[in-house]
Amino acid sequence: MDVLTAHNPRGYLHAVTCDEPAGFGELFARTMRAQGCTVTRRSMTDHLAQIAAGRASPEICHPPVEASTPDLPEVGSSVTVPHLGAGVVITLLTWPDGTRAALVRASGGEGLARPGQWTPLDAPTQGTQDAPPPEPPTQLPNPPIQLPEPPIDPPMPAAPVLSAPTCMPTLFGDWSPA
Repeated sequence: MDVLTAHNPRGYLHAVTCDEPAGFGELFARTMRAQGCTVTRRSMTDHLAQIAAGRASPEICHPPVEASTPDLPEVGSSVTVPHLGAGVVITLLTWPDGTRAALVRASGGEGLARPGQWTPLDAPTQGTQDAPPPEPPTQLPNPPIQLPEPPIDPPMPAAPVLSAPTCMPTLFGDWSPA
């Protein structure tokens, strides 16, 4: 029996299943690929061996970063990352092959900012440099017009007091004691 694993485009594990009953694996693979996932098929013994070794997910490989790439932001600085938006640098990460990235926490989650993929948040943009200064706030008009209070309706009269006891009719006849 084979084991199928699906990893999303960022490399995180999305789903794991066995190819049982026969043909289910192909349906699973088509469905996961339609969602943008990468599907890997392994034998059960290979899958269990990789779990035991702690390497059940595929390695995410990124091309090595050139030495001429711009530096990463400092920890604690505010940056803008295209896929995250505005955020704060939590830490800097370095992989064994020398690849470096900054871990950025934004309102929508956390993600990596590699060299050249971020801009300082306080950097002025062309649109803000050409924009005219904001207008000063205008004076508020005179106080709002006070409308007269509507008249209060007279209170409802009290319900009449009945002198004889009443009985509510029932669906199944009279159940009152005789």
